[in-house]
Amino acid sequence: MRVQRVQTGVRLEKRLLVAALTFGAFLGVGPADAKAQSGGDGTVLSVTTTSAQAEEHFWKGFDDIENFFTSRAIRRLEEALDLDPDFAMADFMHARYAPGTTRPERMERMADAIGALAHASPAELTLATAIREQYVGNLDAARALYTAAYALVPDDPHVALYYALSVGTPASPQRLAALGEVREAHPEFPAAADVIAYTQWSMGDAVGSRRSVTRYLELDPLHPNSHDSYAELFQFSGLFEDAIAHYERALELDPTFPGGYTGLAEAHSLAGRGDMARAALERGAPHMGSTASRDNLLRAKANTYLMEGDVRRALETLREAVRTFEANDNRTQAAQVHHELAIAQALFGDAGTVISHLSKATQHREATVAQHALASIAHGLAGHADAAYAAADAYARAAEPADEFVFALRAYALMVRGNAEEARSMLLRSSLRGPWEMAFMALVEKSLGNESDARRWERSVMADNQHRAFDLNLAFARLLVS
Repeated sequence: MRVQRVQTGVRLEKRLLVAALTFGAFLGVGPADAKAQSGGDGTVLSVTTTSAQAEEHFWKGFDDIENFFTSRAIRRLEEALDLDPDFAMADFMHARYAPGTTRPERMERMADAIGALAHASPAELTLATAIREQYVGNLDAARALYTAAYALVPDDPHVALYYALSVGTPASPQRLAALGEVREAHPEFPAAADVIAYTQWSMGDAVGSRRSVTRYLELDPLHPNSHDSYAELFQFSGLFEDAIAHYERALELDPTFPGGYTGLAEAHSLAGRGDMARAALERGAPHMGSTASRDNLLRAKANTYLMEGDVRRALETLREAVRTFEANDNRTQAAQVHHELAIAQALFGDAGTVISHLSKATQHREATVAQHALASIAHGLAGHADAAYAAADAYARAAEPADEFVFALRAYALMVRGNAEEARSMLLRSSLRGPWEMAFMALVEKSLGNESDARRWERSVMADNQHRAFDLNLAFARLLVS
């Protein structure tokens, strides 16, 4: 039975993909036009289950997924499945987001659930297949399927949000416009306000971002994530005490919310209170949901030491982290920490170990886009100009065509070669907004003798408050310029 269900699901997915990819050609319209042609009555997503209680638990879990409280979402989906074991949409969402699952296992479970969804509604099947295609990286197929799902249930805010998030690229005007349409059609839908706030921040609209996240808090004051988002965007704005108060409020609402603890660590680190940051991480350890997540707190702890400038303890903690990940056969995170150790060693330890760490990282797994960038930076810091440039080229091949960070990586490699003028020209093609871009510009200006400009860029790095517990890049960039 299991094999037959998987095979049925795969065949059905292929037919559905073909239909969705030609959807616009059949109708000659986009989703907004399809909604207009529906006569204005429209429909919303309904789920197929024999239990009203199971449906209630499902929608609570779906809401938690949209509001980034995945651990509680999984508990609620499990409650739905306990009441109705044949609830295919609940099974699919559980398969997609359950922690502690390998990629092949997750793929098999999602395929199994999609096979069962052949007996559910077309909208459920189309939405689930879109989510699955997005997970495996088939973005064009996912976009076509989200468009088809939106046309099937044009009055559903959840499907409208998924569709909007498939439009354009993150932080693009097209994405923001699509999200704005969701907000206009569903002004009381909290999750849209949350995503809009972060999109506005990424596009440089800090005022609009704070306004949108305040609206999110007004719409859903009892969800921990509304306080977490408010706290984070105010933290990014340098308002650390406001941020701390709302992270604590998120934890009052639900002590199992992991983001509250890591958020507290971020805000306390930025405020210069490393001991309190580490205490917050210790408080959060029992609520991380999986062994991998708890182990990852070692990286966050190392980050607190880096933010304090305590390089010795940071290196000790990163070494402990890589030993832990390797002992637990967590190859993805082990590779990440080896890349981070390569940078830390190049900055403050033994630059001769850089190649060893990068080699060990690739033994664990093939480098991701982000890890190509880390490898380029590590080689540059160690003085390996040609290797730094080669890793920058690898980043360019793996990244989106419009990704500007490649210019920053190439610029740093050029500076290491001694071509400061050429490096400056290359760097001006990057966004000059991220911590590495600003740090590289400080170094370039200093090498050209432009001391006042170099100090201004150094101050920009030190004033950057977009610090995240599991992202060590800001801390590294601060240490580089200081």
